[in-house]
Amino acid sequence: MKVCIYIAMFFFFSACAQEQQANWALHPPITHSNAVEIDSNNFVEVLSTYVKRYPVEPWYYVFVNNEGCFYEILINDVPAECYFKDGKMATPIDINNYINKSGKQTLTYRLYPQTKREDGFNMDKLPAWTKIGIELYVRDNADLHNAFDSEKEVLQHTSLTQADGKTFVAAGETYYEYTLSFDAEVPYQGIGWEDSQDLRKMDPDTLLEKTVAAYQYYWHIIDSKDLDLDITLSLKNYINQVVCEYRPKNEIEDMFNSIKFVYEEPTFKLQPLKDYKLKIYGNGRIVCLETESEDLRIKNNWPIYGLYENESYVRFRRLYLHMPQGKNTFEIIR
Repeated sequence: MKVCIYIAMFFFFSACAQEQQANWALHPPITHSNAVEIDSNNFVEVLSTYVKRYPVEPWYYVFVNNEGCFYEILINDVPAECYFKDGKMATPIDINNYINKSGKQTLTYRLYPQTKREDGFNMDKLPAWTKIGIELYVRDNADLHNAFDSEKEVLQHTSLTQADGKTFVAAGETYYEYTLSFDAEVPYQGIGWEDSQDLRKMDPDTLLEKTVAAYQYYWHIIDSKDLDLDITLSLKNYINQVVCEYRPKNEIEDMFNSIKFVYEEPTFKLQPLKDYKLKIYGNGRIVCLETESEDLRIKNNWPIYGLYENESYVRFRRLYLHMPQGKNTFEIIR
């Protein structure tokens, strides 16, 4: 009897999956408005045509020095770094990909208690000695020999304290957020989201339904190893990245190899899409799903991810969606 039930369930779920895929073929929840044809055969050549080199190429990056907290860094209300690890991050956070044009920019940091630590000293609230330091610099990417010698400080900030000058201003809280502003000068015009639809005005249930459908669709693309469709839907994201980071052809080749990793790494195992929450960024113009897991490897990160090398390492696929004016389907923006 149990065998019959299992067989019936197998055919039922198989039929549901086939029906969903047929519906996606007619009404994909993620579409594109590309001006060019692109696939895995011409990826490097097509992306190279968009890159312009300039006499001066400003490259912006952030150093973070944290004590007693985990943190997220957002540039122009889009996450650029999510750090839920013990210790401190030694390498800078490159942020050109989040600067769409010259002018006023914002940097927001969000602080969380270190609820799980390797040394077992876990904290459910931000301690009195919580501290974060932000240093933002710019250098000339075009000057390969003297780039760091020409480094200029754009912004320096240390988190606020209470009246005693020592105790963290939000000691005892479970969350703290602070926003800074700075000016940036860049020679390019990135692909932005400022003119996209304000998703905060959409019915919340409808927005969640559309976003989950888009993530399920993209998860299926990776699971079915459809690299060409992935590249096609993500083209604007890749164009923005190579334009804002002045990428030469060899670095575009490296980027392509990184994209192919989830399709070609034999030990990569795509994990089920589950345990997520809806998040809106980009001042209402960008939507995504984020994990709700307390596993620090994936906490507050993208729910499309896989494990590899005996499940020792995690590889995520970023997916930020926006809805251009006049459309009712999402496009990938970052």
